[in-house]
Amino acid sequence: KQARAINLLFVGEYSARKNMAWIRHACEALEGRDDIAIWLRLEPNGTQLPGAIVELLRGAPQKRPAVKWIDRRVPELRMPSLYRAMDGVICPGAEGIGLPALEATACGVPALCLDWGASGEMARRWGMPTFKAADEMVDAFAVSGGYGVYQGGFWGQPDWLDFRAEAVNLVEQRDLLRGAAEVASEKVRAEMGFRAAGQVWREYVEGLG
Repeated sequence: KQARAINLLFVGEYSARKNMAWIRHACEALEGRDDIAIWLRLEPNGTQLPGAIVELLRGAPQKRPAVKWIDRRVPELRMPSLYRAMDGVICPGAEGIGLPALEATACGVPALCLDWGASGEMARRWGMPTFKAADEMVDAFAVSGGYGVYQGGFWGQPDWLDFRAEAVNLVEQRDLLRGAAEVASEKVRAEMGFRAAGQVWREYVEGLG
């Protein structure tokens, strides 16, 4: 009932690695477009989420896309339907693989990805839109608040000017990108689906013999 003419989705946790400032940048790039809704399917992260989103939007244009927090769990079996109801999925994080980008593409929905790491490489491989990473990376350990697993690691950061341009392109070229995503979905299923993974495991096990 709250859907707009154009609907965009983000899936993931609310964290520094996800470059959450993208919400404000998207709202500024799409200023005046109150026919757009940005949906946030965020992992549970306490009660601070509404306040954090409000803080991000402080100073954003008054007439802008509506930002909607999906504040209840969406069962995994319902996720394909959620993806397919969207015009695009935004994947701004510094990812290893980036499951939301894979899942969206497998559903035939264009995913806009940060061109850094494996998720950027896969997006380019399947012809999905990307936006550039900035020249400098950030210290993952420091930005994560000292989370041990990130010690010695670095994360890519978005080039925000390029992100804004590609966010506009995702909206304006959504029909063309949807067609490309539907083609790409066949490649994703063939290369990354359970059948393909099972064949890789079978070859691996047979190779041990």
